[in-house]
Amino acid sequence: MSELPSISIIMPALNQSRFIEEAIRSVINQMYPKLEFLIIDGGSVDGTLDIIRKYADRVHYTSEPDFGLNHAVNKGLLEATGDFIGWLNADDTYELGALHTVGRYLRERPEVDVLYGEGGKIDENGRLIGFHAEPYDRARLFYHRDFIPTQSCFFRRVCLARVGLLDTALRWNGDWDLWRRFAKHYKIHHIDAHLGNWRVYQGTLSYGPNVDHLAKSLETIGSARAHSGRLITPIELRIWPWILIDLFSLRPFLRKVRAWLLRARASGKPGCG
Repeated sequence: MSELPSISIIMPALNQSRFIEEAIRSVINQMYPKLEFLIIDGGSVDGTLDIIRKYADRVHYTSEPDFGLNHAVNKGLLEATGDFIGWLNADDTYELGALHTVGRYLRERPEVDVLYGEGGKIDENGRLIGFHAEPYDRARLFYHRDFIPTQSCFFRRVCLARVGLLDTALRWNGDWDLWRRFAKHYKIHHIDAHLGNWRVYQGTLSYGPNVDHLAKSLETIGSARAHSGRLITPIELRIWPWILIDLFSLRPFLRKVRAWLLRARASGKPGCG
């Protein structure tokens, strides 16, 4: 056990009283022998701090206003002392035994700098609804999609000295940007093991009626171009139609069409099967 690498878990939080206790328990229940657990709260006012304080003997936490998710994570990255670092949002969870699986893998493969596994998608009630991960493909990571789940990714702390911290100018693509910077210099491995879960529900940074989809799409294109050096990247070919849809405010109409098609399929109307 003494040969296992030390792991720091960073949990950014802001007004997550609904989910954070489940997230915290998913970390401390790992019973990993060389664990550092840092919670970076952005000044919650909804009872989140009361929940965090219940576990004050198991976590190190701070609470003060910050400039968003990436800034909060960066504060944790600067405090972390573990050999490897994991980042778990306050509404996500780890699978039981995940850290031991990661620790044993990294102990046997000292050449690995970044390790990620399967990331489940769960709904607001914790039900598994899918998975979000693919075997590692460098070109696909750069030009097509982010298939590395934050909730199941662990990276060597010393690598940050070369690639830097999260880009606080990015709101939606901060993790993808960091993975691509790692990929330029370090060895990334994929492990076929379910390690963490991403909670998908209305009201998150990426989902819900208040998401600025146009800004998100433009940021994704800008980030892709910054790393690819290409005039046009494959991901743009998928995103540009959605940019036009957002420019003409067609998403509500498309949602209605989709809902109508689903109702029609459920009712068994001809031509909709």
